[in-house]
Amino acid sequence: KIKEQLNTMEKYVNMNSHQLRVPLSNILGLVNLLKEKKRADTELSSLVENLDGEAQALDGIIKEMNTLLENEMKFHSNGDEIEASH
Repeated sequence: KIKEQLNTMEKYVNMNSHQLRVPLSNILGLVNLLKEKKRADTELSSLVENLDGEAQALDGIIKEMNTLLENEMKFHSNGDEIEASH
């Protein structure tokens, strides 16, 4: 049972760190391209800045989630049982 729970957590970490982060990295790259090419249009500039801020915030959340889950896996893999922490 413990191995199954660890496998599930590892799949989550992998999905979170790779599948979610790849599109986010693409968004961040596109935002950087838009910043380089932005016109004098202040509304467009504002939208790009907002998009960048939200993408950066999402990136930080994903990184924090990965760190928390990795720490939980390390903590529980040293014990006899794996439990979900609340």
